Amino acid sequence: MTSNTSCNKQKKVFLVALVVSCLLYAIQFQGEQYQFLRSLYKDMKSASTDVLLGSKNCSTGENSTSSSLPASTSSSSSGSIMMTSMTYQERLERYKQRYNYHLPTTYFNHALREEICGPAPNYTKFFQLGLKQRSGDGEDKVIYELFFKNTTSIERGTAVEMGAYNGIQQSNSRFFDVCLGWDNLLIEGMPKTYEQLLVNRPQAHRMNYAPSCTEEEEMANKTIKFDNYPMTNAGVSGAANVTTTYSAKNWTVDVPCGPLTPVLLDMFPNGHVTFFSLDAEGSEPYVVKNIDFKRIFIEVMIIEHANNFCNRFACESRDRFRKMMDDEGYIRFTKLVRKSDLYIHPKSKYLGVLLENPTYKAMYDCFMTNKNGKNIIPRAATRGAC
Repeated sequence: MTSNTSCNKQKKVFLVALVVSCLLYAIQFQGEQYQFLRSLYKDMKSASTDVLLGSKNCSTGENSTSSSLPASTSSSSSGSIMMTSMTYQERLERYKQRYNYHLPTTYFNHALREEICGPAPNYTKFFQLGLKQRSGDGEDKVIYELFFKNTTSIERGTAVEMGAYNGIQQSNSRFFDVCLGWDNLLIEGMPKTYEQLLVNRPQAHRMNYAPSCTEEEEMANKTIKFDNYPMTNAGVSGAANVTTTYSAKNWTVDVPCGPLTPVLLDMFPNGHVTFFSLDAEGSEPYVVKNIDFKRIFIEVMIIEHANNFCNRFACESRDRFRKMMDDEGYIRFTKLVRKSDLYIHPKSKYLGVLLENPTYKAMYDCFMTNKNGKNIIPRAATRGAC
């Protein structure tokens, strides 16, 4: 009798937790003033799952509070507590302390937004700005016009920019933040540049770290060396297998590193990223490797394939991240965005938008033909590619 009563209580708690979790998830929380609700959603979601797992033994009368835990929520073999075993609020505090994380502030000055961007859907004023105020090679305009400009029912999107620099100069995400009002996560490793980013992009989630380490390494407070010079490799000093003047002169700075997937799930609880821009100056494979694509659904992604660390004709890091993305099933276009590969998830609704254009459909067919023939990694950045 006692066991049945306990199980019934657990089921009731689970139902209440599930309902509250769903209601909170239906609301997109932003800013400091909503952080309590966001935290409550995360903890309630975790609690409802725990209760559900515990209730599975009710029919057999077994103790529902088993000491066994899923591997993802247990301590690591070294005894350190994993990030995924923390509550959302605990992880948030760790982000603040270790990554200098800043929450987005609420945007109220919509008149300023129109003054910067101009009227929709062309946003002519914004796209006339120079590279010191937007994308250096027009990536923002290309992505917007290819996928989002003519989409009839565009939802509020999410954008991630890794290698965000100061948030304005050569920024691939600023348009989606300022003009479209999307939720943005900006990650920049250089501490001095990050201070500018905090001021320039107050409406975005902002973090100062390198997302190229495991959870175990993060909990051990691991750091990596960045070349302490503006717009050098935004990942690991020397990671691009080249000798840099800055590393040779010890012009480096220690930057905290950690995992990427838990951060993405904390910023975007449904694991959905509409647009991801990755520019890590030769360290792109380290970042791509740190994305669990089974848990994170990225619709459209651009990865820079030509920079100071990666020339047009031979680049080990480019070959590596291309193979990773190909293995994940992404469709690659190498000639639509200057100096970058464009990747689209095969299940993305935006792939159909692109394939309505006969030219892009031919590129798609070319890629799929080469993929089936296993000839998918050309030595040059774009020569012979689709």
